[in-house]
Amino acid sequence: MDEKKETSKIELLSHLLLFAYQKTLRNLCVLPYTYLTHLVLESMKKISEEAKISFIKGKNLEEAFENYISMLKKSGLVENAQVEKLDLDGYRLHIDGCIYAKHIHPILNPKDLTCRFAFMAMMIYEKFSGKKVKLTDSEFTEKGTTTIIEPAE
Repeated sequence: MDEKKETSKIELLSHLLLFAYQKTLRNLCVLPYTYLTHLVLESMKKISEEAKISFIKGKNLEEAFENYISMLKKSGLVENAQVEKLDLDGYRLHIDGCIYAKHIHPILNPKDLTCRFAFMAMMIYEKFSGKKVKLTDSEFTEKGTTTIIEPAE
């Protein structure tokens, strides 16, 4: 088996690990789930800034989203991605042609979970808006996800 296929298998397992972690955490501690997830987002922001990962750079939220979407498309992990502005503070992240979708979504039928690409978009939202994000579940399809990104109430 070539190296690319092995890398894909490892990447698929890491995706499964995130889903399993989310589901277990949510089942064990329903109310603290939100608190713990915000701590994870804070840690992600800190590590990303220290590592100087470019997808969280931008002059404003819209530019940072554009940089992130561009990086996602170039990665080959998704065929298409876009962030749609809904209102003053709300956005919708669309992921289409995700390499994980055909393997994971039909088998696990994920519910009450958030797409990992949406978690990263939520981290960007918090950094540039200065607001805590509402932890919303993603809508999983055969080819991708849709996730609302908006401030917590």
